[in-house]
Amino acid sequence: MAGTNSKLAGSTGDITNNNPVIILVRPQLGENIGMCCRAMLNNGLSDLRLVSPRDGWPNEKARASASGADLVLDNAQVFDTTEQAVADLKLVYATGIG
Repeated sequence: MAGTNSKLAGSTGDITNNNPVIILVRPQLGENIGMCCRAMLNNGLSDLRLVSPRDGWPNEKARASASGADLVLDNAQVFDTTEQAVADLKLVYATGIG
């Protein structure tokens, strides 16, 4: 895949290894999750965590929108709370809307 650095695509969640974890909290559309997966893989990221996705998981609309980012989709983890999603991480940065 163009733009994908497969050497960086790991799933450790350890910031010292340059493998950040992406966490989507209450994502609403499968399409948005899929597009996020595609962007992650294009940038060498593969550790996706979802907190209470509105439309459930797995989601076929996410797969269709991911355009081949199956590595990220297949390894995505689902959590009930944000606290559970970040429990094993040592450093957390956050951004949000609303």
